[in-house]
Amino acid sequence: NGSIKFFVNGSERAAFLADGGLTFNGDSGQVNALDDYEEGTFTPRFQLGLTSPGYSVQSGTYVKVGSLVVCSIYLRANSGTENGDHIYVGGLPFTVLNISGNSQYGAFFTYNGAFWTSDANTQWLALDNQTNLAFYRQSDGAAIQGTTSGVATNLNADLRLVAVYRS
Repeated sequence: NGSIKFFVNGSERAAFLADGGLTFNGDSGQVNALDDYEEGTFTPRFQLGLTSPGYSVQSGTYVKVGSLVVCSIYLRANSGTENGDHIYVGGLPFTVLNISGNSQYGAFFTYNGAFWTSDANTQWLALDNQTNLAFYRQSDGAAIQGTTSGVATNLNADLRLVAVYRS
């Protein structure tokens, strides 16, 4: 009914807690326990900014350790029509943790195969309590829309991102 603990030279090195999870080096706090690990795939998509998208590539993978999620996204739309909506990439594998409405997580380009052709710096924010990333211009925080100059109409351009967030 208790924890299972492993000792080396009289010092606790690991414990399987009775309530679940694994801790190390004498830390018995449930809040610090490694209690979840997953790897998997998901299907990312243009949630907004492109009407009726078709895809030649639509691939996502993730690793989740506890509440920390790291995922990679590869999108290439080959049909659809850009629109004036804020560009969102949706379909993240887990809902982003809500931190008082102040998104603290995001994504970065690992490869920009002509998706964004402007010199303006950009950022991707993981939206609290959603499964979406939103595209913004860094200089003024403006939303980047599907029709914004510098977006290659979202078609036949590689968009590859790595997102890091808590769920």
